[in-house]
Amino acid sequence: MLSSSFLSLGLPIKEFKVNNKLNAVYEFIRFIKFLRNEKIDIIHIHLVGTFLFATVAAIIAGIENRILHWHNIYEKSRTKKYRDVKIASFLSKNIIAISNDVKYRNCSIYNIKESKVVTIYNAIDIDLFSVNKENPNSEIILGTVGKFTEQKGYDVLLKAFEEVLNHYSDIKLEIIGTGYLENDLTNLSEDLGITNSVRFLGSMSNRSVVETMNSWSIFVLASRWEGFGIVLIEAMALEKPVVATKVDAIPEVVEDGVTGILCQSEDYQGIAQGIISLLNDTEKAIEMGRFGRKRVEKYFTIGEMVNKLERIYLGEK
Repeated sequence: MLSSSFLSLGLPIKEFKVNNKLNAVYEFIRFIKFLRNEKIDIIHIHLVGTFLFATVAAIIAGIENRILHWHNIYEKSRTKKYRDVKIASFLSKNIIAISNDVKYRNCSIYNIKESKVVTIYNAIDIDLFSVNKENPNSEIILGTVGKFTEQKGYDVLLKAFEEVLNHYSDIKLEIIGTGYLENDLTNLSEDLGITNSVRFLGSMSNRSVVETMNSWSIFVLASRWEGFGIVLIEAMALEKPVVATKVDAIPEVVEDGVTGILCQSEDYQGIAQGIISLLNDTEKAIEMGRFGRKRVEKYFTIGEMVNKLERIYLGEK
C-alpha cells in the first residue's frame, strides 16, 4: 500500500502487481508497454524482488540508463534473490550503493567492477529533526527503532538492558516497531524479568517517532548486519549519543568514540558497558550528541544526496 506521504507529492503513480507466475508474464508485458509509451529515459530500481523484472523490461523497452540501487549486502545467506541480483547487476548501466561497505562487498560477491558502482549515502531532511532542549521527561530512557527481525538483534539488546538495570534500576527501554519476532521478544523480556522496564511502542507515524526519540537519552542499535541504518542518522540529528554494533556500514555512519560507542555484534555485555559508560558520563554523552548532529549536517543531508543522484541521472559519475 502506498503511504499517504508519498501520494501527497502529487506525482503520477502506476502500479504493477505481481502475485503469481502467470500474472507476472502479463504484468511484465504491460510494464514494457508502459515504459515505451511514456518514453521513459531513466529507470531507478530499488527493491531486490524487482531487480530482474525491471532491468530486463528496461532493456527490451530500449532504456539505456538502467540504475540499480544496492541497499544491502546480498550474500547468499541474506537473500533468496542471489541469482536475480547477479544478473541484474551485470545488466545495469550504473549501480548505487548506500555505503562503501555495501559497494566493496557486493562487488566482490558478484564480480562487479568497482568503477561501475557509486556510493551515495542515505539522507534525511535535517530541518525535520529539531532538538528538544527542554524535555520535561525526567526519566532516563534508552530507545531503538526497527522491525522485529533477527537482523536487528533485539534479543541481544534485551539481554544488554538487563545488565544495565543492575546499575540503573529506574531506567526504561522503548522499542518502536513491529514484526514476526514480537511475541518472542515480549516472552524474552518476561523471562529476563525486565517487563516493567521495557515498553514496546508498536508502529508510529514519522512525526511521532521523532517526538518519541527526542525524549531518549541514548539511542541503541544491536544489529547483526546493517547496509546503512538510517535510524542512526535520525538519532544523531536529534543529538542522541549512539551505542551500536560494529557491523557492515555502521562504522561509516557512527564515528566510534566521537559520535557514539561501537561494540561487537552479539556482545550484550559490551553493549551494556557502552550504555553504562555514557550514563556515568553525561558530559561525554552530550558532547557525542552534538558531534553527531554536525556529522549528519556534513555527510547525510538531502541536498548532498540529491546532487549526487542528479549526476548519475545525467550520466556523470
